[in-house]
Amino acid sequence: MRASSWIAARAYADAGTDAHTNPVYVYFGHVLPFDEASARHIMARLEGSAGAIAIPEIVTRLKALQIDLRDLIRDRTRTNLPRAEIAR
Repeated sequence: MRASSWIAARAYADAGTDAHTNPVYVYFGHVLPFDEASARHIMARLEGSAGAIAIPEIVTRLKALQIDLRDLIRDRTRTNLPRAEIAR
């Protein structure tokens, strides 16, 4: 690794399901990992999920997360997303 990032193990099953572990964050120079292209990809996936889910409460939560990601892309200092504590 050359920059702050995260690592997770992913598993796939024959039934078409997949899962992964919680991320392990690695920090370089006290810089939080962030990739705008990945955030935009997640936003698109959230939009697709929101369109396929019929439970209003979940759709509302997905839309709120989309807004948080959009805000994070626009201004990384103002967000409701959780921020990791960096050990010093």
